[in-house]
Amino acid sequence: MDDLKLYAKSPEQLENLLQLVTTFSQSIKMKLGLEKCAVLHVKKGKVVNTAEGMLTLENEIGQLQIGQTYKYLGLHQHLKISRVEVFSRLEIEFKRRLSKVMKSKLPSKHLIKAINSWVIPSLTYSFGVLKWSDTRLEQMDRLVRTQMTKNRVHHPRSSMSHLYMPRKLGGRGLSRVSDLCAKQEKRLREYFTSANTNLLREVCRLDENYTALNLRNPNGREPLTWHDYKAEWQQRELHGRYCKHLNSDHNNHDLSSRWLTDGSLFPETEGFIIAMQDQVVATNAYRRHIIRDLSISDKCRLCNAAVESIQHIVSGCSILAPKEYLRRHNNVAKIVHLKLQQEFGFFEEMPPYYSYSPPAFIERNQIKIYWDVQMITDRQVIHNKPDILMLNMNQKEALIIDVAIPADENCQRTRETEGFVQAIQDQVIATNAYRRHVMGDRTISDKCRMCASAVESIQHIVSSCSVLAPREYLLCHKNVAKIVHLEMQIKFGNIAEVPPYYNYQPPPLVEFNHVKIHWDV
Repeated sequence: MDDLKLYAKSPEQLENLLQLVTTFSQSIKMKLGLEKCAVLHVKKGKVVNTAEGMLTLENEIGQLQIGQTYKYLGLHQHLKISRVEVFSRLEIEFKRRLSKVMKSKLPSKHLIKAINSWVIPSLTYSFGVLKWSDTRLEQMDRLVRTQMTKNRVHHPRSSMSHLYMPRKLGGRGLSRVSDLCAKQEKRLREYFTSANTNLLREVCRLDENYTALNLRNPNGREPLTWHDYKAEWQQRELHGRYCKHLNSDHNNHDLSSRWLTDGSLFPETEGFIIAMQDQVVATNAYRRHIIRDLSISDKCRLCNAAVESIQHIVSGCSILAPKEYLRRHNNVAKIVHLKLQQEFGFFEEMPPYYSYSPPAFIERNQIKIYWDVQMITDRQVIHNKPDILMLNMNQKEALIIDVAIPADENCQRTRETEGFVQAIQDQVIATNAYRRHVMGDRTISDKCRMCASAVESIQHIVSSCSVLAPREYLLCHKNVAKIVHLEMQIKFGNIAEVPPYYNYQPPPLVEFNHVKIHWDV
């Protein structure tokens, strides 16, 4: 036992208790720290000063003077716990630790862990002993968020529920002071109310709003769980979009939150990514429709063709597509390429992806890996240039890898589109010809449902139907011609970047540097 407090009815009884404690301490070779000890005489609820202190076998213990306090179990006390002084000291120590942690260079995960395990515990030992009001607890939580905002770790408009959710569930894992207080008070209350001793039952009966636990009326505040935070997060119009995508059936929740559980990013970087997920970055759409700044347009500042939202910037801007999106796509493909080489023993230590330039072809131990190479197939395949092709000659296996980086809401659509294209290439779409001659359904005709003049096969639908020819085939023809028209202008230096072909209207004549390009003339 480290701290000991003795109560007695009279000075004589207290001195006998001191003699007993001193004798016992000496028998176990423990020395009393008399410089930290003091005597307090109380008569009818008031402090009384006497001329002499109390004697032990070792020395005399002095009296505690009016205005002085002693520290017992971490709390400064006199006749009662000095709430004002204790709260003041707790707040000063809390701010000191928080400031020290925020100035550190810790990665984001470890910064949050330091706040949870070192900063907040400077308050937790007082929970259940001091009466913490909801206002004071919220003030401590607000202080943490304010310091995180000042240090660019947390966006002021980001979701609080997102901040307090566990990292494995997509949040940042910060502990909330008010929840910790409610949780500790609840555990202490359950301990006292479930006790079987007469003493503790009497304590529960008499404690009517006397202590922080208020044991006579045990219905205290309840801590919020991650289920409550998740429900609140999902209900938000802007903040909840990412939460809904994250918890949809077609997304892998664990892999989507891996970057948070690893926690290797800088706190500023993680905070900015979380702000983007919460849709609170100052895009033109956010400034106009959320902040209500009607003096600006909500159109994209780069392409000026669509609303400038987070989704548009991340995956829909035609100006960013040829460079930024392509670089992002290639960086992901590089990592996959390096992992394949590492798995099959091409090298022992993997170089950093950002300085790596994949060769078009590498081979080792009957393993061949192609990078962005056009493949020759036994039948015509339009899209025959996968990002990565690995041939395992030992196992007679081929692995075709094509990287797609869609927006959150497009993940399922991307899978479905890729699967549909693959089904067309494999000739397994339910055309009339497939249903009649492959599936054996003799109740239907194999004629085309549009022109009714030829067998409805994939080839017929793609390029031979007289009904589709005047519109759909012509549209495809013109789109391809637009791409060629744009590429020619780039080749001869008329334009620096390719605009999206679907928004491009070729002029009848383009002339520059003695080069003339006619369109449909």
